[in-house]
Amino acid sequence: MPEYQLCPVCNVETDSYDPDAYPKLCFPCQQRYPPALFKATIDRPFDYALGLRDGRVIRFEGAVIHGDFVTLYGPDTGNDENPIDKAFCGFPCPRGIDIRCDEIIWVADAPEGS
Repeated sequence: MPEYQLCPVCNVETDSYDPDAYPKLCFPCQQRYPPALFKATIDRPFDYALGLRDGRVIRFEGAVIHGDFVTLYGPDTGNDENPIDKAFCGFPCPRGIDIRCDEIIWVADAPEGS
């Protein structure tokens, strides 16, 4: 009998098990969330960028997906200000910002190379 992993987003059993690989998303989550966005939830801090429907671009270092939203985190500056969030919305947001996933049109892993 094969072993299964749980999807880290929705906790549904995935169709495979590989203890040496990154956690695998279930098929519906694979269709919903871009691979680079999911990678930002497990490989952080690292350099990512995403574009919104309104044309704004957000650079971030990590993410947490929760249903219809994703929380984006910038660098820890040690002074309760997140420069990525401040540039995006005009406020220091030390706890990150929540973005509706439906507003994201693209995501880049290492937008300037690694």
